[in-house]
Amino acid sequence: MKTFAQQAQPQPSLAEIRAIAESGYAEAQFHLGFVYAGGLGGPRDYVEAAKWLIKAAAQGDAAAQAGLGTFYANGLGVPKDEALAYQWLLLAGAQGNAFAKKIYTRLEKTLTPEMRTEGQRLAREFKPKIAVAA
Repeated sequence: MKTFAQQAQPQPSLAEIRAIAESGYAEAQFHLGFVYAGGLGGPRDYVEAAKWLIKAAAQGDAAAQAGLGTFYANGLGVPKDEALAYQWLLLAGAQGNAFAKKIYTRLEKTLTPEMRTEGQRLAREFKPKIAVAA
């Protein structure tokens, strides 16, 4: 349950979230991607959502990595690529993201050995990037 102080806090507008995301803040980038993916405040836009999830995931945000993994697994806003999906889900799972662990366990059953190896290699070689304004 939210405290009174949390309930009293005004929610940032989409323009404010975008401004923070454009400054390079990964959590705002993830949130903005979530807004676009869900069609909150406008039509769904998976391409725009993927753009923001990629920025946040590249900085190491586990929630963004999990979301991006599902985007690649399903071809939402990005070309379908199961090796990339596996990479992002492995990275999020390694940070304790339970959703990512559940999804990559399912995905593993459908991957070829080559896709699995490629996803593992990409995950091993991943280095989080420092935030850069969009």
